[in-house]
Amino acid sequence: MRKVLLACIVLFLDTCGSNSEENTSDKENNETAELTINTEETLDKGMQADEDKQSSTEEELETEESAAEEPALQEDASEEEPQEQNNFEEANPENKEEEIESSEWDDLKENIVGKSDKDASEIISSKPSDVRNDTTKNWKKNTISESVDTFDYTLSYHDEYMAEGEIHFIVNFAYNTTTTLNYMNGLLFVDIHEYQDGEEHDASSLGSGMLLQSYIIYPDGDIEEIEI
Repeated sequence: MRKVLLACIVLFLDTCGSNSEENTSDKENNETAELTINTEETLDKGMQADEDKQSSTEEELETEESAAEEPALQEDASEEEPQEQNNFEEANPENKEEEIESSEWDDLKENIVGKSDKDASEIISSKPSDVRNDTTKNWKKNTISESVDTFDYTLSYHDEYMAEGEIHFIVNFAYNTTTTLNYMNGLLFVDIHEYQDGEEHDASSLGSGMLLQSYIIYPDGDIEEIEI
């Protein structure tokens, strides 16, 4: 009986020990699994942080590169603009000369009353002709019958018909006036006289009527009225 009792005790102890070992093993396994999960989560967080940091660094580098490129582009554009302007000035030297001429006369201008900017071909249909008994050989005349102010057309008329050293007369039968054009020292001097019957036929009487108005036409077309 004693042997049976001892055998039962030994069996009980073995059973308890086995259960204890299993429980301990299960606990250790659970702890190991939990540690593994925590480690993996920590690694994932670390990798995500590294990726975010790398992405932020790349964005900062792109921003810095864009900021560095923008002044360079602006500098290139500013360098191209003067070049284009120089090319335009080289291709259009007459425009530059006109601007210089215009600025030279600005300080002298007074009593500007209009602009001589109309096309003389609108009122002139024929070339100027010689004046009878003109001993200078430099007088030319033209006749029109138009209800217009001739000084609005005189700059165009000068460019189209007048040669250096010539004096021209435009007889306007519509207004009974004779306009004298004389180009000197870069300015066009225009005098408007009262028309005398038949004056256009001889140099001795052409332009001899009473002076009505006097003007200066500047190279840019500005009309300055002169007091008489």
